[in-house]
Amino acid sequence: MIKIKICGLMTEKDCEIMNKYKPDYCGFVFAKSRHFVSDETAKKLRKCLDKSILSVGVFVNDDLDHIADLYHKDIIQVIQLHGDEDKDTIQKLRLKLDDKALIIKAVRVSSKTDFSKIKELPVDMKLYDSFSIDVAGGSGKRFDLSLLPQRNGKFFVAGGVSTENAISIINVAHPYGLDVSSSVETDGHKDETKVREFIKTVREYIDY
Repeated sequence: MIKIKICGLMTEKDCEIMNKYKPDYCGFVFAKSRHFVSDETAKKLRKCLDKSILSVGVFVNDDLDHIADLYHKDIIQVIQLHGDEDKDTIQKLRLKLDDKALIIKAVRVSSKTDFSKIKELPVDMKLYDSFSIDVAGGSGKRFDLSLLPQRNGKFFVAGGVSTENAISIINVAHPYGLDVSSSVETDGHKDETKVREFIKTVREYIDY
């Protein structure tokens, strides 16, 4: 079954919606963006979020001790690195975590060479997002799925994913999971109807 990740939670209302429809992963953004949350806010939101939903911390070139602290406080269960983190940085982070920690490395795709850069990184999963010169992620734009290598391991597709194109992305890319944020929002806030329809579309398709 395709995993569903909804990123950019900011309020208790967002958590209430997630608890009702239960995506597999939910993301707290600790990097500068319109979805940014402080450590204290993330702590409160994690307490509101159903324990069956894995919380993901999204970081861009962050301090490794900060990341490890959020993990050990059980505010996040999964770490998503969305910056320029290299093999050495990730190995240093691993030493600060336990064996249960899951690390996702995000890649902003602009050409096939972007995949070779992360081929040997010591991570559990990858997330492929669209490249934008202005932002490290969350551009809401699609990348060319034909660029994906055939042997890919576990990966999420992000960037411009929506209810309308989710099935075509699954058919073309065969991902481990889909990642959405702005496409399930209205006026910058998570929209219950859009969340419900996205999750329903993906899960009903997989059931057949």
